[in-house]
Amino acid sequence: MHTAEISLDYYGTYKGTLPAADCPGINVTLTLNKNKTFSKTEEYIDRDTFNSTGTYSINGNYLYTIDERQDTVFYKVEENRLRMLERNKEVITGNLEEHYILKKIDISIFYLIHKGDCYIGCLYAPAVKTTFYSIKN
Repeated sequence: MHTAEISLDYYGTYKGTLPAADCPGINVTLTLNKNKTFSKTEEYIDRDTFNSTGTYSINGNYLYTIDERQDTVFYKVEENRLRMLERNKEVITGNLEEHYILKKIDISIFYLIHKGDCYIGCLYAPAVKTTFYSIKN
């Protein structure tokens, strides 16, 4: 049986803009850590920003977060994205359905080393867990 916990690289940082009734939207950044903790920033555009932390669990292809106030949010784990769900774990449908998706961001690190007449450029891409090297004279 394939589940998110064993087959997908689900931890990392996800971003998206959720719809809001009283402002232009809510910019959400959700970071899932390998130790089953998370941090979330919700920036209400043109308003306030709220930060929360807590733990998360995975059950099949569903992930749920529980923050310090014991509020629970459900997500469906998909390839490089999290789909926010209703409280009954159903997909949010309708015209705004695609706005309830947080996309995984790739934080790649590039550094350049100068040694004598040689430059070595290194790119680390966490999404593929690989370091790429390029040597230029």
